[in-house]
Amino acid sequence: MKSDKTNRHAIKTLRLILEELRGISDLLPAAYQLVGKIDEDGEIDLPESSIESEDVEIAVSALVSTVAETCDINDEPSSISELFTLILSSGDDLVSLAVNFEDCINGYSGELFGENLKLAQSYLDSIITVIEERLAK
Repeated sequence: MKSDKTNRHAIKTLRLILEELRGISDLLPAAYQLVGKIDEDGEIDLPESSIESEDVEIAVSALVSTVAETCDINDEPSSISELFTLILSSGDDLVSLAVNFEDCINGYSGELFGENLKLAQSYLDSIITVIEERLAK
């Protein structure tokens, strides 16, 4: 059984991660209200949302660095999934959600848009929800 000190540290760490993830979520275009133009047929034409993939990767890197520094993690992880593995366990649901999120945002040069952007937002929302549920317990 974990000590109260360990549990308090885990809760503090999850709160910090949650705050940082909410900031990343605010970067994604889904956080903005889209304003479309009405075409000649009376239909609203919404521009496809996009964001530079590098902007998301930089924000994720900053999250990992902030948490590693705050939590005195000696060997800084290179990704959110590695961070979750270090502070939780390799079999935790948050690790697999983070891997899926990273697959959506990594390896693309230029803009992140379309299905990858939607999936990235969905996985990020799921990670946030899982952390919120754990903190509510």
